[in-house]
Amino acid sequence: MLRFLWIVILVITGTCYGTSSPLKKLPTFQEPYCPANLNKTEQSNQHYQLAIKVYKASQADPFSPNSLWNHGYLESHPKVKRALTEFLEGKRGQALKAINLTNKTPHSLHQDLIAAGFTWKEVALSAGRAKFWQLDGSKTSDPNSPTGVKMQIYIHKDGSMVRIKSRGIPDDSGHYPQRAPQVIQAVLIEFDPDQCTQDHCPYNTDYFNEAFKVTAEGSAVPKSPSPRFGFKPPVETLPSSRLQKFAGDVLMSLVHTELKTDCR
Repeated sequence: MLRFLWIVILVITGTCYGTSSPLKKLPTFQEPYCPANLNKTEQSNQHYQLAIKVYKASQADPFSPNSLWNHGYLESHPKVKRALTEFLEGKRGQALKAINLTNKTPHSLHQDLIAAGFTWKEVALSAGRAKFWQLDGSKTSDPNSPTGVKMQIYIHKDGSMVRIKSRGIPDDSGHYPQRAPQVIQAVLIEFDPDQCTQDHCPYNTDYFNEAFKVTAEGSAVPKSPSPRFGFKPPVETLPSSRLQKFAGDVLMSLVHTELKTDCR
């Protein structure tokens, strides 16, 4: 027994049979090779990995450090923070959870929204700077143009909001990243259920009254890919403006769900 213990001690200390302990020997870690320029596959991998990180962060608790939310922004915008808290507590925007956006046409989604208690209105689709989209892709300053693109806005008395853009964005130049017919879900900041009738909820649906957007999977995320609205990329420092823009594009793809059409 004593001989066995002595052999074990020799092996552990590295003195047995003149060998050195593998625990004391360090691997030969060499300095990394850092390519001056990434090839196309490496660039694609960068984008894939970042997309995965944005998606995972979108599903995290908004108040956790792993989320897409800048917590300093939430502290300085208490109304947005309150809306977010009430959404998580089931006190606001819960009608959205009953809506399934998968494989929906504008008509089938309209029926689902009405059945869920939403009311709706139709407005001209803004093209920015007091301009509105025309069906042919041009822009007009007349929101009542008979050839203008229409958007439907659905409101629920619990502060849920859904926008349907059945035409999409008719931009042949390709400038707009989200042109396909689409649906967007959001939750409002200010709303009062007592204002609603059976056929109408006169809530303010302007962009500044939107607290946050909601993904098709029901996650609350910043309404814009900008720090001005609380967006925090899932990587502290992105190596290029190209990747910073890509992170924002991924966020927007999560909240602009394509509608079922005959396009493709």
